[in-house]
Amino acid sequence: MYASNLVLPPDLHDFIASSIESGRFSNSNELMVAALRALQNQESRRKEESKPTPAFADDLHAGSEDDVLRKLWLVHQAGHGFLGGSSQ
Repeated sequence: MYASNLVLPPDLHDFIASSIESGRFSNSNELMVAALRALQNQESRRKEESKPTPAFADDLHAGSEDDVLRKLWLVHQAGHGFLGGSSQ
């Protein structure tokens, strides 16, 4: 089980207050649900992006060890990361 009473730094308290005052959120619970959903979606996308694509995985298995290393290097240089995600 988790603790429902959170201790937040002052800047986050200010952010919550200004988000409610601006009308973007009705209350702090609404803001926290939105923030946690965004984090959950980000984590899901990160996990999906880190999976190798089947074509890329099959391509890596074809060829010599030097060919595989060269292909990985080229993918990395192109900014696609080793597993289909960003190399940044």
